[in-house]
Amino acid sequence: MSTDRDTDTPSAQSTSRAVSTAKARLRLSELTQQDLLAWLVDTGQQCQALKMQVNELLNLMEAKKS
Repeated sequence: MSTDRDTDTPSAQSTSRAVSTAKARLRLSELTQQDLLAWLVDTGQQCQALKMQVNELLNLMEAKKS
C-alpha cells in the first residue's frame, strides 16, 4: 500500500483501490450489506452477553474472597 510522504498514511488512491477490491469480493460472495449488518448486530449481542457473564463471575469470585 502506498503512503503519502509527508504524513506516512495510506494514500487516497491505495485506499480507493482497497475499497474497490473489498466491494468486488462481496459481490462475488453474494453477501449484502444487510447480511453483514445482521451478522454484526448478532455478534455484538453475543459479545455483550459474554461480557456480562464474565463480569458476574468476577463479582462472584471477589465476593468469595471477602
